[in-house]
Amino acid sequence: MAPVIILGGIYGGIFTPTEAAVVAVAYGVCFGLCVERNFGLAELYETLRGAAVATSVVMIVVAFAGLFSWTGSTMGIMDRATAGLLGLTQNPYLILLMLNGLLIVAGMLLDAISIYYVFLPIFLPLMKRFDWDPVWFGVMMTVNLAIAPSPRRWR
Repeated sequence: MAPVIILGGIYGGIFTPTEAAVVAVAYGVCFGLCVERNFGLAELYETLRGAAVATSVVMIVVAFAGLFSWTGSTMGIMDRATAGLLGLTQNPYLILLMLNGLLIVAGMLLDAISIYYVFLPIFLPLMKRFDWDPVWFGVMMTVNLAIAPSPRRWR
């Protein structure tokens, strides 16, 4: 029944995919607690506690990445990093190849949101310099971060 509720709600225009995730979780909890009775309130508490801990770890990383990005932009570090990349070569194809390699390596070490916070202030002047479309560049970044082997898969 869950796929029917999720997909029916999305295709019917009742809720967005993010809201569908909330509806699916609520449906799963109600179904597990009331209908199947395969877990109790103690297990539900432990599950919610574990989810809160995992989420807080990611949010701390994201908060510090945002702080790093703001500090670097304010102090001019990002401009110097951009100038350093441009000092290596003026060829846009070589710059793009270096950026792709950098994003794949960064994707192995951090989550995507933190990488966006850290690297976009460096990449935006490059995008303007070489007249790259921001949508195209965003898709390229996302694809690189999606194919990078995640540290979670190393365990």
